[in-house]
Amino acid sequence: ASLLPPESVRFFHLDDNWIDALLDGALSLAARVLPEEQDISGRKDLQSALSKIVYQYRLRLQGKDPQWKPGENYMEIPKSGFLLRSSVVTNWPGIEVTATSSGAPDQTMPNILRFEPVADGVLFCLARGSLNQLTFREPREGLTFGVNSKGEIEFGQPVETLNVKALRRAEGLADVIDIAALKSKLACAGSAQFAAKMIRRPEEQVIEWK
Repeated sequence: ASLLPPESVRFFHLDDNWIDALLDGALSLAARVLPEEQDISGRKDLQSALSKIVYQYRLRLQGKDPQWKPGENYMEIPKSGFLLRSSVVTNWPGIEVTATSSGAPDQTMPNILRFEPVADGVLFCLARGSLNQLTFREPREGLTFGVNSKGEIEFGQPVETLNVKALRRAEGLADVIDIAALKSKLACAGSAQFAAKMIRRPEEQVIEWK
């Protein structure tokens, strides 16, 4: 647990040498029954068959119909990922993650191979290739009316930022906003446009490697 303290994220890549050693151990019983001259080729065939099984199983979990003869060897493609331990995982179980990686484009295999919580508050993600950019985003149902945590509204193209302050104070009450004045500042033509500009998009955090 000390390697992944609360409110932290750790990135990793899979070492193919360790994966090969793991497969050799798992397949050693089958390899022993092969003649010595067929040991290497037989082991390779077994690894190829296992790669196909894992490939098909992974796509079925994602609701996709896998091809019988995949275009790439699942066990040989480079993989990287991260472990996130945070209250975000518990409080927002629908958190969205998008990733871009150095993996070669594949029409059947997505960039993210596995994405799921593995313990309370711990999120595991495995991606094809080396991660180039990672985006954490609030669930889409987090779309709300209002301002962001800094008291700002972003609107227009190109995007402009308006700092919303209390434009009118009711005596004895909390600060309130003068909607008419705010509508004027946003240059809204009507209530529909005002509502659209007041939408607060889900918060997101981007991590990028250059």
